Amino acid sequence: MNELSQKKLIVYIGIAVILFGTGTLLTYLFIFRTGEGGGEKPPEIVGEPVSGFPEAGPGAGRSPGFGEGPIQEGSGVEIPIASGIQTRLFPVTETPALSIELSRAEDKLYYFKKEGGEIGAFSFPSGTHESLSTITVIGLFNAVWSPTRDRAAVSYLDGDIVKSFLFKSIGTSSVATLPTGIKSIAWSSAGSSLVYVTEKDGETLVSTADASGKNQKIIFRTPVRGVRVSWPASERFALETNPSGTAPGYVFLFARSTGELRRFLGPSNGLSSLWSPGGGRVLVGSTDRSGKTATLAVHDSTGKEIAKPDFQTLPEKCTWVGEEKVYCAVPRGIPQDALMPDDYLRGDLNTNDRIALFNIKTKAVSGVFNDGGYDMTNLRVTKDEKYIFFVDRITGGVWGIDVAK
Repeated sequence: MNELSQKKLIVYIGIAVILFGTGTLLTYLFIFRTGEGGGEKPPEIVGEPVSGFPEAGPGAGRSPGFGEGPIQEGSGVEIPIASGIQTRLFPVTETPALSIELSRAEDKLYYFKKEGGEIGAFSFPSGTHESLSTITVIGLFNAVWSPTRDRAAVSYLDGDIVKSFLFKSIGTSSVATLPTGIKSIAWSSAGSSLVYVTEKDGETLVSTADASGKNQKIIFRTPVRGVRVSWPASERFALETNPSGTAPGYVFLFARSTGELRRFLGPSNGLSSLWSPGGGRVLVGSTDRSGKTATLAVHDSTGKEIAKPDFQTLPEKCTWVGEEKVYCAVPRGIPQDALMPDDYLRGDLNTNDRIALFNIKTKAVSGVFNDGGYDMTNLRVTKDEKYIFFVDRITGGVWGIDVAK
């Protein structure tokens, strides 16, 4: 066989491998099966770092890498500040923090210190701080607060292994260990249970536990890897494939009472979602097939699109206030060569954001805050809309905005 024939053979084999792998993935995407019942406890699994939203990009502590040159079409739309709005920016923490959340009374902001993992609370409008825990957590990278705000599911890296536990009562040292290797975790709306995703032997396991981390039970299995979970309604989980601008993504709904799984959204490139507090609506982000044009749309519980704001950002940079309003950190422009949401989620891109409000009922978009220099994540807004908080992904610092209308 001559050299040219050998090269052709190698090319043909490579193409065949790619086609086979693609076909296998698409086949697996629709082959789901329910897990076995009983009180089976998920085995501990050595996991990889959870695919999620990094607290700080590569520019942390240095000059922000906002990107230069041409921007993607439509990503630099002007958003005028609404008439009569006045804002005051103030610092909450000087040191990096993550996983901020409002207290139930909405008079405090809870946060985890990135270095050491201690929990702090910032009272507003007084501006005072207090420490709520002295437990040191090295390698902390994510915490998911219960709707009751008295506990949180915490994940940290021990070497290259993801480990998780529950703070069972904020302000105490009471904790409960969760399985190793958790990829994604969510609380029920009442905070009485949690659902989490692990992987073992080529399968993804979806399991539940009570608010104390007990009564762990596998309820669902799938061969699809890279699944994120949310809990929009008491009897319904949402399973979402990890978003990428280079591949179609899906959102599936799983009914706990029947074990039925149905496709809710997709296939769409760059697909990611953020459910409203009541679970009746969902903010959906997607891109075109080249990972450009990061658009948003609001869908109802049937999957029907009901509203679409005229700006580009990611659901991960937004937060709901009730069922009718969405606040978003909106980039002033997305570089033309950026692959979304991949470059942002990997921390390869920082954005220079302003804050906009989208009223779903009126379809109106209005600017709220327009000071530059912040890559805003983990947005939180009080129900009276008088305070906005965010984590600056460039420095890790937490900031607050006092809004007067």
